[in-house]
Amino acid sequence: MGKKPSLSSEKRAQIVTLSNLNFSVREIARKVKVSKTAVHNAITKYQNEGIFTDRKRSGRPKVTSRREDRFMHKVVTRSPMSSSKKIQANLIDTGTLVSTKTIQRRLSLEFGLKSCKPARKPRLTEAMKKKRLDFAKRHADWNTEMWKRVLFSDESSVSQFSVRKYRVWRPAGARHEEKYTVPTVKHPPSQMVWGAMSSMGTAGLYFLPPGTTMNGERYVNLLKSKLDIHMKVHNCQIFMHDGAPCHRSKVVKKFLEQKKIQMLEWPGNSPDLNPIENLWCVMKNKVSKKHPTSLSALQLAIKEVWVKEISSDYCCKLIESMPRRLQEVIKNKGGHTKY
Repeated sequence: MGKKPSLSSEKRAQIVTLSNLNFSVREIARKVKVSKTAVHNAITKYQNEGIFTDRKRSGRPKVTSRREDRFMHKVVTRSPMSSSKKIQANLIDTGTLVSTKTIQRRLSLEFGLKSCKPARKPRLTEAMKKKRLDFAKRHADWNTEMWKRVLFSDESSVSQFSVRKYRVWRPAGARHEEKYTVPTVKHPPSQMVWGAMSSMGTAGLYFLPPGTTMNGERYVNLLKSKLDIHMKVHNCQIFMHDGAPCHRSKVVKKFLEQKKIQMLEWPGNSPDLNPIENLWCVMKNKVSKKHPTSLSALQLAIKEVWVKEISSDYCCKLIESMPRRLQEVIKNKGGHTKY
């Protein structure tokens, strides 16, 4: 076991104060939430040395100066994707030889930085940020009840295997044993799906024919068969879809105008604002766990998950997050959000 961290000066002062008020060691330990030994040591230390803090201990001196530590921090502040090897090379140029482990430790302990995989987000131009910000401000006063009137829709491709990254604990020399591998196939079955949702749960589900993509004509036919019924069942008065080319085609615009469908004008490159994107992620992970082995099995798994395994409570929570999503966009001046 490693050595436990020493008490802070504040806790030691609290212990001494309680001792002066004639509290017993047991009572002090219970109040401060430390061991009786720690209480005894703190009182003894104060009686002998008259201080609440540890004396400075000797140890191995740091191989880097404060100036060099600040240099490391400056490098990653300007270029967050700089590797520890790159920082090491920069330090060598200044005459300092230090290991990559030390660099990582300095950035972590001294500056609270952590090496992480970067989030993958759509590229946003200044014009896109402005549209996102305008959208967020325009709907900032919408409460959750107003968002519950919206039917959100989207298309997504669902594959046999999920795209999440794996890590595995294995002994040396066992890299290729079956239980330590992730199965892949050359051409895994995938299915392009259109779906919709509201605060009441999942709505329509439509499978595009294999080898085809959504175009204006197919989309109009889909809306003719799905839109009216699901808008009524989910008690929605507003329809949302993104700015995909098939959604912006003339035939689709004409159909929606003729049907007098109230549309939610949507900013481009904004999947973080669309709650159905979170729904796709959950669905894909659940489908992957069913291990479908063919296209028909994949379609069946998608239907089962969509109808039976995605709760209306989860959908409602996603819709209720809309005001928070908009506030994040406003806070970030149209930039990316955590959603």
